[in-house]
Amino acid sequence: MLAQWASVDVYYKVVITKYNGVEVVVAAMKAYPLCEDLQTFCCAILQNLNNKIQVKELGGTIAILEAMKNHSSSVAVQVEACMALKEQNLVLQQESHEFMTELQQLLAHAHEMYLTPSAQSAIEFLNELVSSSISTVQKDSFCAEQQRPESAGFLITT
Repeated sequence: MLAQWASVDVYYKVVITKYNGVEVVVAAMKAYPLCEDLQTFCCAILQNLNNKIQVKELGGTIAILEAMKNHSSSVAVQVEACMALKEQNLVLQQESHEFMTELQQLLAHAHEMYLTPSAQSAIEFLNELVSSSISTVQKDSFCAEQQRPESAGFLITT
């Protein structure tokens, strides 16, 4: 029911957020990682709330990723998780390289499933975001290596 309220009315989004709803949803995802229905509904709730920074800070993006891993054969979880991550796109760009690499693998698996058109669209969007993020990290690493002073060829004697 909370997932429905979060998707329908701005008033309920505000109420859910005001009374620590994001914290409760993320805590439930962490406490019951193997409960498929709970993970599905929690992803749906996080998809519909506007508190992207709070979701990230409370570990919501990681909880969504864990839901995708733990329920890799569940179409419902994959659909809601992909949609939730798409809504988190601005804060996803701040995630670690390891997170993005793992997300890329999970998206490849989800892409092979029979998901809704909106979830497939979310996967395409997320794949572009992940690819861009990973290539940026690789470029930054390359540039850092190129700027590193070489000590080869120098002999320091005392």
